[in-house]
Amino acid sequence: MNMKNTTTIFAAAFALALSCAGAGAQDSNLQELFDSAAQTPDKKLVLKDKIYFLDEPLKLDNKHSGLQVSANRRAIISGGKRVRGWLKEGRVFKAKVDTPFPIFSLFVNGKRATMATDTGKEGYYKAIGKNTVALPGEDADMLVYNSMTVNSKDVENLAKMKPEDLKRVYLDFFLAWYSPRYRIESITPNEDGKTSVVRFKNTMQPSKARHLAAKGPSKKYPTVFRFGDKAKFHILNAKYALDEPGEFWFDQDTNYLYYYPRRGETAMNLDAWYPVVGSILEAKGASSVNPIKGLSFKNIAFMYGRQIPDYPKDNTWRATTQAGAFIPGFVSFKNVDGLLLDGCRISNCDTYALEIGEGVWNSVVRNCEIYDAGVGGIKVGKPFSPTGRKKGETSCIEPVNNNTIPHIAGKITVENNIVYNYGRWNKAGCGIIVFNSGNNIVRHNTIFDGYYTGISVGWCWGFHKTFSQNNKICDNKIFHIGHGVMDDMGGIYTLGNAEGSVISGNEIYDIHRVKYGAWGIYNDEGSTGYIIENNYVHDTEEDSYFQHYGLNNTVRNNVFVDPQNHAIGVGRRSKEYPDELVFERNIVVYKSPTVLLRNDVPYERRTAKFNKNMYFNRAGEVLVGKIPFKKWQKDFGQDVDSIIADPKLDGYTPTNELYKKIGFVPFSVETAGVEGAMKERFERVIKNYPFVTPSPYK
Repeated sequence: MNMKNTTTIFAAAFALALSCAGAGAQDSNLQELFDSAAQTPDKKLVLKDKIYFLDEPLKLDNKHSGLQVSANRRAIISGGKRVRGWLKEGRVFKAKVDTPFPIFSLFVNGKRATMATDTGKEGYYKAIGKNTVALPGEDADMLVYNSMTVNSKDVENLAKMKPEDLKRVYLDFFLAWYSPRYRIESITPNEDGKTSVVRFKNTMQPSKARHLAAKGPSKKYPTVFRFGDKAKFHILNAKYALDEPGEFWFDQDTNYLYYYPRRGETAMNLDAWYPVVGSILEAKGASSVNPIKGLSFKNIAFMYGRQIPDYPKDNTWRATTQAGAFIPGFVSFKNVDGLLLDGCRISNCDTYALEIGEGVWNSVVRNCEIYDAGVGGIKVGKPFSPTGRKKGETSCIEPVNNNTIPHIAGKITVENNIVYNYGRWNKAGCGIIVFNSGNNIVRHNTIFDGYYTGISVGWCWGFHKTFSQNNKICDNKIFHIGHGVMDDMGGIYTLGNAEGSVISGNEIYDIHRVKYGAWGIYNDEGSTGYIIENNYVHDTEEDSYFQHYGLNNTVRNNVFVDPQNHAIGVGRRSKEYPDELVFERNIVVYKSPTVLLRNDVPYERRTAKFNKNMYFNRAGEVLVGKIPFKKWQKDFGQDVDSIIADPKLDGYTPTNELYKKIGFVPFSVETAGVEGAMKERFERVIKNYPFVTPSPYK
């Protein structure tokens, strides 16, 4: 029994795209148009309000410096091909497709179709344990990476398949902060007659030497058991699972594409497209010191992109870690100085929608709409791992060679964009993610309906030196994310040293997880130097604010309302991390059985200093770690100038004037999220939006 397709994009949005583009399509060689325009004195290219089809990416380099590409209303650049000639066969339709590669994504009448999926009766399957039975010639030390034990009944349909067909089926895992998709190798029944071993191709596995040398959690990291022995998964791309409206399956032997129609769809009205390109635009300057300069796009839409297997012969994708960080962008820029994207739309792709990559500086992304992204919306910078460090050095700053820093991006403004319906291929993607990059501004964006974090900043665990300084995350609206599928996430997530950075004026709500980590604002490992103020965080499944560990962070003048389990949290609390946090002039409202502090224990002042806050428990006494508030004040020296009182919130604004006693200053988040014409667009999108129901994975 398959779960109904919830990853829908409005057919109206697709119709709007076609109407804006006018009737018909443009057959001009787009690469030639770009190249020719770059040679003209004014360097301007005005595309017609039509659809331009590509079967390979546009490529721009230094000779395109200064190029300005625009359209009067909307020009669409499409990497898709239409499927024609549908025939009815039982409950499904089928069509012959002339394609040299498998079809792993399909879009029908403006909506993403789902690869044939078997989710089990509970909404998921789960391993019942690790496998310890090696086949002849198999390395027993590596079994934990490449196999698992399951109930035979769960895979009985798979066990009937021919070996060559079985190897085209995938296991889709949901593992806290990464979402790997592994190809099945084989299924072997165990002697007990009740269980079987499923072997799969784990592309995150280490070498045997690394496996044997590793210790602790790092040793288990690439396995599906890192977060417990009951790894949960779906079965993808099995023909027998084609049994729900909106699903498809591609027969690689016959090149027939099968589709189970939704209500009202017929062979005559199916408008079905499959993507043929991975990246649709690749702009790359010669180097970080010799970039493309002054490149702009206005009113251009990019749609239909596929994720290409790293190993094409056996249809295997290389698994990626947290946040889908190493998956590229559908529209990609590297080594560009002075990039502008204004009024553009990027949709219907299987990767990150937009990559503002290494060597991009002084650039702006504004007034753009990004939806139906396979991984995440916008990625800024590069998630590089430092090289050339000596043992004992503590730095996430790469060595400078010939006065260049090739992987760094900075001074990027991402503003007034709508990012939604992301994580539709790899659920670990973020709405907007900024890696090891500084002096960026992320403001007035509206982000919703993703499976993982809304805005993520930083890519360096611990207190090492970073480039992630002076980032401003302000006036964004982030809501309805997580969906109970992933863990360890937040509306806004930070990582590492970020002196001079500010998180202000954001509204965050409706965050859900599987086991842990549905936080509003989440300062993860080593977050340092943040000012967090004037934010309104409400209705999160866990803490409104949580800090794993950090230094010199100040959380002040925020309104935190109605978290489900804990209101405020600090993770590691020891002498190792003094002066982690100042928490002051905040209003915190919750309702028992929710507790005020995570783990329901009081915090020493060496860890976090609480003062001048207003607390209110809608359903009982305010206790701090199970002790009375006065004892918290007297014995711990915390919150000595704080008060317990109902702030009498009007929305998020206190009307009880006792707030003046703590120095709280009322603020507004009415302008959080997109503004102007983009707000009007958001209101049209959100009307009757088919929000995802939280999953049954818990």
